[in-house]
Amino acid sequence: MRRTILPLPIRRPPFRHFPLLIASLALAVGMEPGRVRAEDQTKKQEPPATSKIIRIAPSRITFGQDIDVEFNELPKEWLEGGKLNSSKLALYLNGQEVNGLRPTWSGHKELSFRLESNKDSSESWSRIFSRPSWEPLKLRVGIGPAGSGAAQAIRAEDMLLEIVVIHRLRFWICFVGLIGFLSLFLELARRSTIIREPAEPHVPTRFRQFSLGRTQMAVWYFLVLAAFLFTWAIKADYPTIPDQILGLIGIASGTALGAAVIDNIKTKPNADTARVDLEAQQAALLKEIEQAEREVSQAREASKNAPPDPPRTKKALGEDMEQAKRNLNFKENESRTVLERIETEVKQLEDACKEAEAEFQSAPEEPATEKTALQQTMDTAKGGLQAKKKEREDTQSRVSKDILRLKDEVSRTTNAFTAAPADPEKPKKDLDEDLEKKSLKLADMRITLTKIQHQLGGSENFFVDILTDENGISFHRFQIVVWTLVLAVLFVNGVWQELKMPNFDSTLLALMGISSGTYLGFKIPEKTTRA
Repeated sequence: MRRTILPLPIRRPPFRHFPLLIASLALAVGMEPGRVRAEDQTKKQEPPATSKIIRIAPSRITFGQDIDVEFNELPKEWLEGGKLNSSKLALYLNGQEVNGLRPTWSGHKELSFRLESNKDSSESWSRIFSRPSWEPLKLRVGIGPAGSGAAQAIRAEDMLLEIVVIHRLRFWICFVGLIGFLSLFLELARRSTIIREPAEPHVPTRFRQFSLGRTQMAVWYFLVLAAFLFTWAIKADYPTIPDQILGLIGIASGTALGAAVIDNIKTKPNADTARVDLEAQQAALLKEIEQAEREVSQAREASKNAPPDPPRTKKALGEDMEQAKRNLNFKENESRTVLERIETEVKQLEDACKEAEAEFQSAPEEPATEKTALQQTMDTAKGGLQAKKKEREDTQSRVSKDILRLKDEVSRTTNAFTAAPADPEKPKKDLDEDLEKKSLKLADMRITLTKIQHQLGGSENFFVDILTDENGISFHRFQIVVWTLVLAVLFVNGVWQELKMPNFDSTLLALMGISSGTYLGFKIPEKTTRA
């Protein structure tokens, strides 16, 4: 019986699927050949892992001070022949390279940088300090090769540098100084001709019109001054004024100068009789207004210092006292007359009673009827006498009360009159009425003066003066005011955003120049009625 020999299974190498497994893992973790090379290159470009920043001192500084950055070990690439090549190193703050700052090396593991602004670093600080605030600016510090980017810099990962952006002392010095200058300028603008149009010598300053050209020049002067002081208060460095800003100031100055030249050319002796009469009326009215203002001031002071009027003046109290005395005399005379009349009637009734009683006594007993009649007559007479006596008593009592009351009234009014102070020469009420009349008169005179000034072109108020000519509000004046405001807003925003004076586009400067030229062109035919 033949044995059948089955072939043994061929054993394949155990790692036959290994390349496939490696490829799958590479795809799963994204290990593409290009990526591996990029990562390898990045690792080669990164600084040695042994070099790191271990200390930053001080951790909170004011701009202009030095910071010391200490390493555990300086990278060897930074050293050439045992010396530090500082020209090839730069300071990085929040990933931004600060140009123009080079470290100083003491020979140990510490580098020092002075945080200051210079020609090269000014632009970098402007970007870092944009939109400054009172809170310190927290920055991450790094040091690396200049111009190679923050990725190759050694960064202090767990330490932050705090920089006080706004130096309080410098800021408040600049702020107070600017407010002082601005307050002085506004007072001069109100009281002098610093931004007003030229006029005849007899025209007071407050009636001269404000000049649009001079106002525009003043606006740009104070904006540039404020930006200059604000930038210096933060960076402790004198900022550079760009050519565009100088051009803008030149346009404003040229506008003011051109307006002054045009006004000077047009200001000639005016032979217009109507204008001469108006100017004469204005001059006379100004003198009258000054006199009226003095009178109103005196009347106001007199009314203010006058004591309040009493409820009744001494004169009125004296009249009350005299009236009370007259009432008492009248009542006494009237009561005397009434009592005398009643007394006469009483005597008459007494005589009648006596006669009736005598007739009754002398009458015979008979006849009885006559005796009875006489008795009735006697009783009637006695009854009338008793009634009249009762009337006399009542009248005397009433009269006594009335006289006593009137005597009290006389005493009260006499005491009030005696105690009252003497009446002032002019009561406060009369002083108030006098003040009101003079104030109304002054107001009417000012209205008249305003009408004359309107015909002569005198000042009304600041905005009306810079926006109007003899025909009213004019567009060529309005548009230069609008463009000045627009550029002023852009200027302020640029200083705040970038901490430097902005560079305006040449198109904007050309537009401003066109607006100023248009204003001067339309100013030439304006009449000289504007004082």
